[in-house]
Amino acid sequence: MPWSKDDIRVEVRRRRERCDVADFQRAGTRIASFCEILLGAHRSRVVLCYVSHKGEAPTHDIIRSCLARGQKVCVPWVDPATKMMAASELRNFYTELSPGFSGILEPRDTCRRPVEPKDIDILLVPALAFDMKGRRIGHGEGYFDRYLAICEPTQIKIGLALSWQIFEELPHESHDVAMDLIVTEQGVIPVRKGLFES
Repeated sequence: MPWSKDDIRVEVRRRRERCDVADFQRAGTRIASFCEILLGAHRSRVVLCYVSHKGEAPTHDIIRSCLARGQKVCVPWVDPATKMMAASELRNFYTELSPGFSGILEPRDTCRRPVEPKDIDILLVPALAFDMKGRRIGHGEGYFDRYLAICEPTQIKIGLALSWQIFEELPHESHDVAMDLIVTEQGVIPVRKGLFES
């Protein structure tokens, strides 16, 4: 019997509760290392990266590393009234972020520098779960789903997750936008072939 989205959410929460804090931190370090290699190889100009929160694959080190090597980094901010997400350029991880929607760090009002979706080269995307075809289930609000829908197919979409967030197949809709790669602590799962090859 196939998994339902509610089944997936319950199962992922169960797996997360069983994950040791030290193991989670080690996994996050390995994910960041793989991302360093990928982002360095691509030499992308503009990276959109979510700011991790409550059990998501950690991204704070990834963001700081991108800023340190001079890449333009954007992070999301959301408008709960319109249910829309936008990208804003981040220049200082330590001074420009504050808790926003659901307590997630996002740019302060005075530090928002809008970046158009079409100007982003690579998107680092969170999820509650991914499958082997790059499909994802989010946390239920749909912010990233709506944002991904307005991005171009040529923009590289990388899902970040721990290995226990990966399923063989997830329930999906025809309009869902799949990832091109998924990065876990165990390595890179290539969905769209040929990326990052010389």
